[in-house]
Amino acid sequence: MATETTRRAFLRSVAAASAGSLAAARFAQAAGPSIVAGSFAGVWVDGLKAGVIPCYKRKTGGDVELVVGTPTDFVQKVMATRDRPAIDAMIGTDADVFQNAQLGIIEKLQPAKVPNAAGILPIFREPYEGWAFGFDGGRDGVTYNANKVKNPPKSWIEFTERVAKGEFGRAVLYPHLTATDGLAITWLINRELGGSLNDPSPVIKRLREMKPYITKFWTSNAEPGTALTSGEVDIAAWTDGRTFGVQAAGNKHIQFALPAPGSPMLVRRQEPGPLEPVLPRLLHDPPEQRLPARVA
Repeated sequence: MATETTRRAFLRSVAAASAGSLAAARFAQAAGPSIVAGSFAGVWVDGLKAGVIPCYKRKTGGDVELVVGTPTDFVQKVMATRDRPAIDAMIGTDADVFQNAQLGIIEKLQPAKVPNAAGILPIFREPYEGWAFGFDGGRDGVTYNANKVKNPPKSWIEFTERVAKGEFGRAVLYPHLTATDGLAITWLINRELGGSLNDPSPVIKRLREMKPYITKFWTSNAEPGTALTSGEVDIAAWTDGRTFGVQAAGNKHIQFALPAPGSPMLVRRQEPGPLEPVLPRLLHDPPEQRLPARVA
């Protein structure tokens, strides 16, 4: 659809602006079915160890060594070890997909190596033009302290207007543009303000108005939860799943609202190298899909 195409173009343009020079180096081939894969910390590791890795071992006889970090960490490791890459499969973000493709450190999914890739739902494949696939999803919205914020924003425009007016005080968190959530939310707000791919000025102007009341532009997805539960901030642009995790830990006053017109799509990506034909189908195997949710 037109909206998705525009969003994809936005992601590609941001990636192109930050990627620097292109590189032709490719992943080196590795012997044996054992691989090294990148993972976020915490429940991501728990979920992989509980479901995906045991399944990988059963189906291939190989093992999976996890490297815990961020997408930026993984890219730096691969860039520094081009001849024998330190990581075979990376988790990444929307912008990372196209930037890493431009850097030449990932390969497209190949039917011969991933024969069931065609069975992955189009919504998880098409936005990435063959470079990656999505394996989970969530919603960006507004998370707030219900003891302090009695009337949460009903739209993204309302959220930005009330922040800019200082209604919440200097107790607001907003994602940095380098974070996936920041890229997606900012794109959506710009569109709602009448901007376009070629005209980001509406959202830039609005963010300047909001900045005096933003405690921090967060880069780690864990930061809003800590700031909200400690009372440092009262409201944040954040994700539903992380909010539900905070609630499950006993913080029932931390609530999530989905502002109109909704959430920009938020899906994590797995970016394969030529060494890694099995992980995509394991991540989309129904029994393994349910495990991370049970672990979390």
